Amino acid sequence: MRKSSINSEGYPIICLYISRNKKRTIAVHRLVAETFIPNPDNLPQVNHKNGIKTDNRVENLEWCTSSENHLHAYRVLGKVSAAKGKHFKRKAKLTPTEVRIIRQTSLSIEELGEYFGVNPTTVFNVRKRRTYKYID
Repeated sequence: MRKSSINSEGYPIICLYISRNKKRTIAVHRLVAETFIPNPDNLPQVNHKNGIKTDNRVENLEWCTSSENHLHAYRVLGKVSAAKGKHFKRKAKLTPTEVRIIRQTSLSIEELGEYFGVNPTTVFNVRKRRTYKYID
């Protein structure tokens, strides 16, 4: 087995050689999930249930959507947005992914406002489709 290293986001990675001149770098947790965890819904991300990026046991991993992954970090692990505590000063626009999370989650507008670092009124307007109308 090859030696693993840690990427810039804190996840163990390994380099797999496909052929003599081709190699693929892959996160260990993704390799474990692809090998041992069924993904019948074809979900795109792998979540660490306990939030420890180096704990790649099968029982600690699950397939999820991007929004489920973000909400797990917020609800279960208690992680907060980097914008928290900056008095709602952040980038001027929400990303399409953030808009979808706001519309799909059952969190309160106050919780979402705090998480994304925006005023709760912004969250309310996104949910009512007064803003970001072009995003489904």
